[in-house]
Amino acid sequence: MHLKRLELVGFKSFAQRTRIEFGAGLSAVVGPNGCGKSNVVDAIRWVLGEQSVRSLRGSRMEDVIFAGTDRRSPLGYAEVALTLDNDSESLPLPYKEVTVTRRLFRSGESQFAINQTACRLRDIQELFIDTGLSKASYALIGQGQLDSILSANPLDRRILLDEAAGINKYKLKKEQAHHRLAQTNEDLGKIEALLIELKEQLGPLQARADRARRYLELRSRLRQAEETLALWRWHRLKEKEEELSSRLEVHKGRLDQTIAASQEAERDRQVIQKEAKELEQLLAEKARNLEQQQAAANDLRAQIRLIGGELELLQRELAANESDQEELDAKEQGLAAAIGQQQSRVEEAQIALTAARSRFQDLEQRESTTRHGLSTARSQLEQMRSELIDVLQEEVGLRNDEQNLNKEIARLQEAAANLTDELDSLKDYASALEEERCRVEGSVQDARTTLGDLERKGEETQGKLTALQSRSQGLQGEMGALERSIQERKARLRALQDMERTYQGYFLGSRTVLQHQERWPGVYGPVAHLIQVPAEYEKAIAIALGSGLQNIITSTEEVALTVVRFLKARKGGRATFLPLDTIRPQRLAQTDVRHLSAPGVIGVASELVGFDPLFRPAVEYLLGRCILTTDLESAANLARKLRSYHRIITLDGDFISPGGAITGGSSRGGDASLLGRRRQLEELRAFLAEKEGQLREMEQEHAQLAEQQAAYERELRDLEQQRHQMELELTRRIKELDGLDPQQSRLADQIQALSAQQDKLVVAIKENMDELASLQAKHDQCKTRRDHLEGEVKRLQGTILELEQSSRTDEQDLRAAQVAVASRQAALEREVERLRELQSALLELEELKKVRQTRLLELENRQERGRQSLHQGQERLLELEQAIKAQEGQIGTLKVELEEKNRLIGELTMQLERFRQQRGILETKVNGLTLELEKTLWRKNEETKLLASLGVEDPLDCSIEEPHPGLQAEVAELQRQLDELGPVDPQTIPEAEALAERCGFLNRQYRDLVSAREDLEKLVATIDRDSRTRFLETFGEIRREFRELFAQLFEGGKADLELLEPDQPLESGIEITAHLPGKKTQSLALLSGGERALTAIGLLFALLKVRPSPFCLLDEIDAALDEANLDRYIKVLQDYARSHQVIVISHRPKVMEAADSLLGVTMPEKGVSQVISLRLAQAAY
Repeated sequence: MHLKRLELVGFKSFAQRTRIEFGAGLSAVVGPNGCGKSNVVDAIRWVLGEQSVRSLRGSRMEDVIFAGTDRRSPLGYAEVALTLDNDSESLPLPYKEVTVTRRLFRSGESQFAINQTACRLRDIQELFIDTGLSKASYALIGQGQLDSILSANPLDRRILLDEAAGINKYKLKKEQAHHRLAQTNEDLGKIEALLIELKEQLGPLQARADRARRYLELRSRLRQAEETLALWRWHRLKEKEEELSSRLEVHKGRLDQTIAASQEAERDRQVIQKEAKELEQLLAEKARNLEQQQAAANDLRAQIRLIGGELELLQRELAANESDQEELDAKEQGLAAAIGQQQSRVEEAQIALTAARSRFQDLEQRESTTRHGLSTARSQLEQMRSELIDVLQEEVGLRNDEQNLNKEIARLQEAAANLTDELDSLKDYASALEEERCRVEGSVQDARTTLGDLERKGEETQGKLTALQSRSQGLQGEMGALERSIQERKARLRALQDMERTYQGYFLGSRTVLQHQERWPGVYGPVAHLIQVPAEYEKAIAIALGSGLQNIITSTEEVALTVVRFLKARKGGRATFLPLDTIRPQRLAQTDVRHLSAPGVIGVASELVGFDPLFRPAVEYLLGRCILTTDLESAANLARKLRSYHRIITLDGDFISPGGAITGGSSRGGDASLLGRRRQLEELRAFLAEKEGQLREMEQEHAQLAEQQAAYERELRDLEQQRHQMELELTRRIKELDGLDPQQSRLADQIQALSAQQDKLVVAIKENMDELASLQAKHDQCKTRRDHLEGEVKRLQGTILELEQSSRTDEQDLRAAQVAVASRQAALEREVERLRELQSALLELEELKKVRQTRLLELENRQERGRQSLHQGQERLLELEQAIKAQEGQIGTLKVELEEKNRLIGELTMQLERFRQQRGILETKVNGLTLELEKTLWRKNEETKLLASLGVEDPLDCSIEEPHPGLQAEVAELQRQLDELGPVDPQTIPEAEALAERCGFLNRQYRDLVSAREDLEKLVATIDRDSRTRFLETFGEIRREFRELFAQLFEGGKADLELLEPDQPLESGIEITAHLPGKKTQSLALLSGGERALTAIGLLFALLKVRPSPFCLLDEIDAALDEANLDRYIKVLQDYARSHQVIVISHRPKVMEAADSLLGVTMPEKGVSQVISLRLAQAAY
């Protein structure tokens, strides 16, 4: 794949349609400055998806559209089309040529196309990903971008290696996988919340549906059994009716005869009976008075026993309170002692914190002193090294002077004639050199001092920057964790809001009413919305209410009937309504209220929930006879004491029903019931408000840290630039100083030789020997001085090593002391918090003591009142007993008189006894037969009604069979089971089936999502593994090529690429080191412009060799190269261009000569560019 052509119209200076054909090999784009050469590079970057306006050398995107000239009007759009040869099918498209087009209108509208087919910018960017032609590709290097390869920070520099390794598509896939994973987790959260809600409803609903199914089954069996028994009883009663009617007629005739005979005897007895009756009336009145007095006495005795029992209970409660008071006193003393101990611990923590801070300050002072000593030793070392170099140079000069001394003597003899003039001139020149040397040495020392200051300041700034970066990374981690927590809670909030909005969890009827609630002003809403339940009672209240949570409270019965008619018309299901004007509250009997103070009893459920007083009848109807206890044992104890209808429920959800049935065991946890849903919504909103506030504070802190970091980075770059300039200046001055030494040495030798000649030494040999001795002496002195300086250098190096070790030790001690200060501070805060807790507990205990003392006084007052009532009752009882004795005497006298009358009546009664006995027997028989006949007729009528209710219209038409002996017991058992089941709702059966089906569907969805999440996690792991392998392989190849190219470009030297974090190759930054021939390893910032350019070129072509791109476009990257470096660059360029397509923009003639073809960009008309193509091989021909 390679670039075939580029078409431009309206792009920057290309006003008219321009077509540029590109051939294989090396093509050079040439032309004068300002003619639009770089616009070709901008056009290629733009059509490949570049969105950065700064990278396109503009201030806004509309700047790429031709703006017009004095002679041409502005154009309304810019268009660039780039055509690539796709014979190798490197691009995943079924075309031999692929043309990418981008168009921009002044309105801001953009259009993109691939082979004339409209597409998105993202499609173009994904098409070229990992092909070497992305917008951040190393194959497209514009003006000034070459140096940015070296200037970029290590993390930005690895972008080029990611492109070369071809892992950008893996990063894109990983990002997409993470996005899908986050979406999957959010969906899982929603489904899980919904499943919790539905399963919380499904259990009770299935239980109610099972009860309804059981009820229908039992009711059907009961109807069949009752019908069989009723038919059998009806026929037996029919037969009995006929028999009793016949016997009754016979006994009535006999009774009439006996009555006539006894009437005459009865009239004779009536006179005496009248007198006896008067006595009986008087006796009865006396007896009634006696009974009243005895009843009053019995009531008074019972009252006395009751007061005694209450006094006994009060005495026990007084004893218990006194025991509790002693226990509270003991607890108060214990808390006071604990507070004292805790105060001691707080003081000890404060002392420890003060000691830790003091040690930290001492270590900080020691570390500062060590740093100062290290800086001084380094300065002395540099000075000694400089002096040692001077001595070595002087020693070399002396050695050379010794060798050339004889030749110098002959030369001096020849110059004797001009000796005087030359000597004066040399002395003047020597004085000038000495002055220059003094000036240069002073400037060198100043430069070294300034450089040391810059290095120290740079280290301080780098330390601050590192601390900021560490804090920023930590803050980013905290923000990420907080954002994930917020997203999880938001997903839960949205799920609950969806449930609340769509009334999920409500039966069809209740849901239909709530969805149309605005139709009826008298509909207040479901019970679940109108009561407020503390969180600790939610489970118990939810079980107590059951489906009652969905009951609809209405203002009147008429409103409820209206809504029922609406449900029937709409076929909207069934619902239960609680009209406030007709509903009857349910309350505990007064005899049961006293048991609410039993151990483990919390209270009546209706008194533990919050609600508007308007809804009290409905709430008491549902919960008025429901009692909450702490555990099942307390509930069982209470159930044995209560007599009226009631339900007892524990906080764990176990309950005892009115018939004595106990329901309990473990249940699935969950907090998404109808009662808990609104509370959860408020809790989630409060949580999100708090955490989003924390997130905003973190973002503000992060932004501040970013600003500070940017400021430190700018300061660091400025310091680095100043240091670089100062090092260059220091090098220049040292070279200048080194150049003065040989001049002065030679000048001294000349002056000495001329002086010797001037003294007219007689014997030339003696002069030479003297000079030679003098030189040897100087040589010995130089050696001595050299040995001394070398010893000093070694000593200072040892001192520096010791100081550096001491500095590292001080830094470690300082960090440890800082950690100790933080630890002591945290310990102090914990101890202070514990002290506050103990003090708070002491205050609460004192308040409890006051309450207990008040209760003790109240009990003592009640005991005193009870004793007074007991004494008064005993006195009244004594009076009543005396009155009863007197009344009993009067009754005895009247009984004697009545017995006398009865004796006379007895004589007459004996005469009538025979008639009465006979009449009584007959009347008894008649009455018995009559009553039995009436009962038989009534029972027959009842059986007829029962048969009619069972669907039997005429029992005479039905065949009967004798029921088996156990049928009646079976009916009783069936009825008992129905009574135990209580009221049921048949509508729960289809609702439970629908809810179970929905839970199954959601469970399947949940399992599918869990499987998808596992697949995504495996995909991310695979992407990381493949990316790591590809990156490390490519990094090794690039590293090898970079070493070879560096050595080739610099004719020696060494360079390398290093991972800052080898254990994390996919996140590690890339560091570049360079060691130029004949120089020490130094920072890239200290390299000259040409050296930096050549190093970057080496890295660029290493990338291109390992991962070639379809074509390579280089814009004036040779500008900083001198002629020697340019030749080596051209050789590398030509080597690469033999097998790859390369396009360069250059002003250098040698580059133009090396090109296979030239593309000339001219500007025949001001502001309008034009392209001329020339193939050099054709031109030469």
